[in-house]
Amino acid sequence: VLGDLGKLGSRYIFNLKLIDVMRDKTENRVSDIVSDDVGLFLDRIPQMVDNLITKDLRKTKRKGGGTSGDAGLDPPKGLAVPADMAYIPAGTFLMGYQNEQGDEDEWPQHAVKLDAFLIDKYEATKREFERVMNYSTSTQKGCATCPIDNVTWFEAKEYCDKTGKRLPTEAEWEYAARGGESTIFAYGNVLSSDQANFNGRKPFGGAPQGIYRKKIMPVGSFKPNDYGLYDMHGNLWEWCADWYGKEYYRESSYENPEGPSTGMYRVLRGGCWVSEGGCLRSANRIGYKPTVRLNIFGFRCVKDIPETN
Repeated sequence: VLGDLGKLGSRYIFNLKLIDVMRDKTENRVSDIVSDDVGLFLDRIPQMVDNLITKDLRKTKRKGGGTSGDAGLDPPKGLAVPADMAYIPAGTFLMGYQNEQGDEDEWPQHAVKLDAFLIDKYEATKREFERVMNYSTSTQKGCATCPIDNVTWFEAKEYCDKTGKRLPTEAEWEYAARGGESTIFAYGNVLSSDQANFNGRKPFGGAPQGIYRKKIMPVGSFKPNDYGLYDMHGNLWEWCADWYGKEYYRESSYENPEGPSTGMYRVLRGGCWVSEGGCLRSANRIGYKPTVRLNIFGFRCVKDIPETN
């Protein structure tokens, strides 16, 4: 177990890593944040170590075929989950960011309850988009397994409709992106370009400067989150179904929110290959006109789970 300490403004971020020294591989990491008094970490380290080990045991059980009690990630019996999709269990989480942290449109942080759903493990690729839509919008030559870029919200919606799916709601997207974690990213409170495709010269939370690849990467190039989802942080911004409302969180419904009823912009989430690390935060949100076409915009689809008697 190794630890490192970073600073962001007046806040200190302490990270612990569980490393497999035989394979030189980081298996798990946990993070905690305190304001002003770094000494507060001393009392928290034992609990952080316990959380680190417990988290690793949960993951080991899931890899070995755990029961539905293992973090609730196993789908119910009889539900066929396509190989390219992941089952996201029903649950409640804190959406947004605490006041005076993050951006104003992420306030207030609020509880949201969601039904279970299925979501694509990967951003929609050029190969699949061309197969379904019979044309390509991509600005990038070759790389059939790279995510399709330069798509409008309408094209993303049409693709999902044609495949029997739909765009995720903003709440579903954030819930899935967090991967069951309450930290800033699914991987903790620190982000480097070893973990996602973004401008690695501007990492987040005290991580060292890294690679700026300056291009879209093939899907699945980085480690997935604990829900088995790839590139929820970085690569391409992802369209969501919702209209964007800067103050919507003040009136958001508790159960399965679907965003404002009208608007001018549609929500995008996740950051992209040109973004700074802070833009990839799970809670970060932006809005653009649904007709806008940029080489930093992509998407993935979700699918409702049929009701059973």
